[in-house]
This record gives sequence, C-alpha cells and structure tokens, in this order.
Amino acid sequence: MSGVEETEEPKRQGKRRWRARPESLWWLASVVVLPVLLITGLTIVVLVWALDPASVGERTDLVKTALSVGAGTGGVVALVLASRRQWSTEQAHRLSERTSQITEHDATERRITELYTKAAEQLGSDKHVVRLAGLYALERLAQNNPEHRQTIVNLLCGYLRTPYTPPPETGDRTGSANVERPLVTNKNQRKRLARPHGRDTAPKNPSRREAELERDVRLAAQRILAAHLRPTYDSDGIPTNKSFWPEVLTLDLTRATLIEIDLRACHIPFANFDWSIFTGHATFERTTFTDDVSFVGATFDCETRFSGTVFEGFTLFPCATFSRFAIFMGATFREMAIFNTATFNGDTAFITTTFNEVADFEDTIFKGHTRFVGTTFVTRPDFEDAAFENSPSFEKATLGGEPYTPAIAREAEEAKGEQEQRESGE
Repeated sequence: MSGVEETEEPKRQGKRRWRARPESLWWLASVVVLPVLLITGLTIVVLVWALDPASVGERTDLVKTALSVGAGTGGVVALVLASRRQWSTEQAHRLSERTSQITEHDATERRITELYTKAAEQLGSDKHVVRLAGLYALERLAQNNPEHRQTIVNLLCGYLRTPYTPPPETGDRTGSANVERPLVTNKNQRKRLARPHGRDTAPKNPSRREAELERDVRLAAQRILAAHLRPTYDSDGIPTNKSFWPEVLTLDLTRATLIEIDLRACHIPFANFDWSIFTGHATFERTTFTDDVSFVGATFDCETRFSGTVFEGFTLFPCATFSRFAIFMGATFREMAIFNTATFNGDTAFITTTFNEVADFEDTIFKGHTRFVGTTFVTRPDFEDAAFENSPSFEKATLGGEPYTPAIAREAEEAKGEQEQRESGE
C-alpha cells in the first residue's frame, strides 16, 4: 500500500500543476498578449484608413510599423509588470523587516521584564548577598535600557522607603539591637533567621547582625543612585559621565531611612524627602536640585552639609529637625525657601548664602550659634516669631544691596547686653 501511495502522490502533484497552469496562461493572455494584439490591430486599421496604401510594399511597411507598435506596447506592459513585481517584492521585504523588528522588540521587552521581575524578587530575599545581586542586576538593566531607568530608580527608592532601624553605634554589641530586616515579613522566616545553627558558628545576636547586613545593602542602593545622578561636564558643558541617567525625573524618598548619604555634585530633579531620617552624615555639597525639593518633617540626626548647593525650584524645610551642625555655606535658593517651624538644635551657618526669593523663617527655632554672615537677601526675609537662644550674626548680610539686620536679631542682641549687665552688676 505504501508503494502505491508513493506512486500516486507525484501524479496528484502533477495534476495540481496542470490545473494551475491554464489559469496562469489565461492571466498572461489577458494581461499581455490580448492588449498587444488589440493595439497591433488597431494600429493597422488606423494606418490603412489614414494612408490608404496602394502597393504591396506600402502594405508591408504598414504591417511592419503596426507590429513595431505592438512590440513596443508589449515592452511597456512587461516593464509595468516588472515594476509592479519589484514593488510587491519590496513591500513584502519591508513587511518582513517590520515583523522581524516587532518580534525582536517583543522578545527584548519580554527578556527585560523577566530580568526585572527576577531582580525585584531578589530584593525580597532573606540573604543580603542575594539582595545585593538584585541591586546590581537592576543597575545593569537600567544602564543598558534608558527607557526603563525611571522605573528602576522608583524601585530602588521604594526599597529605601521600607521600614528600617539602624543598629546602635555604641553600647553593648552583644545586646539586643531590637531591629528586623524590613523585607522579612513571614513570621516563620524570622524565626528561622533567629534560630541558632550551632554553638560555635551561630551569631550571639542574629537580629543585630541582620540589621548590619541590611545596612550594607542600603548603602549600596544609595551609592547606585548617587553614581548615576552625578554628571561630569567637558569645556562645552556636555556630560561626559556615561553612567549619568538624565532620564530620571523624580526621586521619591518619602519616609526613607538614609544612612551616610552622599549626593554631592549630583543633579537631582524633583525630589521628595518628606519625613525621612538621615543618620551618620548627610552631604549635598555642590548638588543641584533642578526642580522643587521637599524636606518637610525630615529629621537630620547627623551633621548636614548643603555647601554650594543650588536649589532651582521651591525649597521646603517646614517642621524639619537638624540635630547637629547644619551648614548652607554658599548655597543659592533661586525660588522661595521655606524653613518655618523648623528646629536647628546645633550650630547653623548660612554663610554667603543667596536667597533670590522670599526666605521664610517664621516660628523657626535656632538653639545653637546661628550665622547669616555675608548672606544676600534679594527680598525681605520673614523672621516673625523666630526664636534664637544665642544672638545670631548678620555681619555683612545685605537686603537689596544694603546692610541688613532683622529686628529680631537686634532685640536678641539687646537682650544679651542687658543680661550681661545684670550679671556684671551682681
């Protein structure tokens, strides 16, 4: 049976070819042959009617002319058909290329999604080395895919916004640190982390150890953000840092715990640090905030430096608390700067600072030594109900180009003089 089937199959294919061939012939006849014959016949009729040949030679020349016209017509038809065939081929090629590009784009997007999902899952691991691997995988993914940089920065910021209590810097290092790694939410997982694995190898305080490892992961996330927000420029003002991510337009670190953050010389777009906690140190020297920035309710439990910082948009520090030295030396506020109800527990230096718009210090508390030395106020600042526990210095401060000392500073200086007189009289 198989032999018969093999013999009949070529026959069936031959029949199909013969069935298709008449259709092709009819198409060729209708498109090429028939128009040529019609044109040739019409040419003969027209020439006979117009010239009325009398001799055989004239009739022969007439037929030759008609055939030449028919041949030319056939050539034109063939050229048109060849052009159409070429156009169809090019269209099919373009369609094939477009389909290939779409397929390649879909495959790339699918691969990016898989890598992104895997890296995001790694951030939830209970092992700090896996979390670090997830961070660096996201960094590499963003470096190679600029259109996904903002999304990945959002994920890094989201990680830093997770609750976290740093281990204490002093005290009994074998005591309880009372901290947990923020992404470990499963109770059984936390119990497993705290369970000793052996008398010699088990850490005496796994909770504190986890906090210290988590601290390393957070420092790595902060360094990744800083490295890609810090451009370097050539003499023409063109960024030369290939790792700079200009596509990042938003930095949301609301309620984040930031440890020893160093964003010096970075270019930061719209940024939100509301109710964030800064520990270790906070460095924003020579940083440029290219849009609005908000530090509402932020707590700076460390020395804070904004030296040479440029604030391009509105700057908000209401309810912020500076526990230690805060320095704004050489900073420039191009829009309104609001510090109302802020508290400066340590010394504060607004030395050679420039306020191009209103500087609002209403109800602000200055507990340390405060210096506005060489500060430039373009418009009159607001120190209403501000409290200075020590006499502030406005030496060489100017308002609209004229020397300036606010009334509250003069009152504080007079009160200090009266206090010194009473003490000397006693």
